[in-house]
Amino acid sequence: MLLRLRTPDGQMQLTLDGDPSSCTLGQLRGAIASELRVEASALSLRAGFPPRPLTGNDNEICSSLEPPITSGDTVIVTVSSDGAGSHGDSLNSPSRASPPSFPAPRAAPRSGSTSINALQAGDGYIVRRIIPADNSCLFNAVAYVAMRRRSGLALQLRQMVADEVLAHPADYSEAVLERPPDDYRRWILDTDHWGGAIELRCLAARLGLEICAINCQSLRVDRFGEEARYPSRVFVFYDGIHYDAVAIAPTEDAPEDFDATVFPTSDDTMLQHALGLAQQLRAAGQFTDTANFTLRCQICGAGLRGEAEAREHARTTGHTNFTEYRD
Repeated sequence: MLLRLRTPDGQMQLTLDGDPSSCTLGQLRGAIASELRVEASALSLRAGFPPRPLTGNDNEICSSLEPPITSGDTVIVTVSSDGAGSHGDSLNSPSRASPPSFPAPRAAPRSGSTSINALQAGDGYIVRRIIPADNSCLFNAVAYVAMRRRSGLALQLRQMVADEVLAHPADYSEAVLERPPDDYRRWILDTDHWGGAIELRCLAARLGLEICAINCQSLRVDRFGEEARYPSRVFVFYDGIHYDAVAIAPTEDAPEDFDATVFPTSDDTMLQHALGLAQQLRAAGQFTDTANFTLRCQICGAGLRGEAEAREHARTTGHTNFTEYRD
């Protein structure tokens, strides 16, 4: 069985020997742990569209799991540093839903760095700080760069977004939110839901910061709060389904305590460094082509291409369980 893995360090392929129809969840966990050189207990696995945690006992056959795992599927892997995996990935685009990861070739790092997540920038390094996959990656990425906290603030930032929306009904109408504002408030406070452009705009206003979101595939830069002319800005990377934080560090392996994450809007030097790292990530295939991958609805069997068709199908049918397949 051939699987595609999306890990904190990039995307890779994994081949499991033997009969695919008899592969168990335990064998899958063991193979991934061996490939990544970590303990199996430190792994959390997700699959499907939207990605959902793989649950079940280790003796269950992969094709019988919910969601089922078969050859060619993508598995999103989270590795917990404390030996116990954490569920989830935050996948979001400036719109509402995003598909599973799509494989792409990897490339060697450049400019003196030994990691695709770091690039030399003057006397220091621009680095991508990987944010855990827990359905709140946008909020946790912003918390990291704006408040220097990795965890514990996502719900607070969700509340900020809800407050901003209700405080400005003319800017955030039902047409903009795609639902009544009161329904949106309940929706965004539910940690199973993801954020995108609306949420970044709200957070920029509440935090008094320009938030630059850099797309690692297109290299597009969206500057939320630019019109307010805030004196400081922060940066996040968006890979098509996930947000990570951007920082400057004295060395590529320096502890996060040494990170600088807030920069003056009057100087575009950091923006150019961040775009340089985004180019490196693009060359390494660290993005998901959400416009062209193929999905099948697990409820009605419809074949769909790209995120737009999947979202429209979900809107018109209420079906939200998809798996990726190859033409």
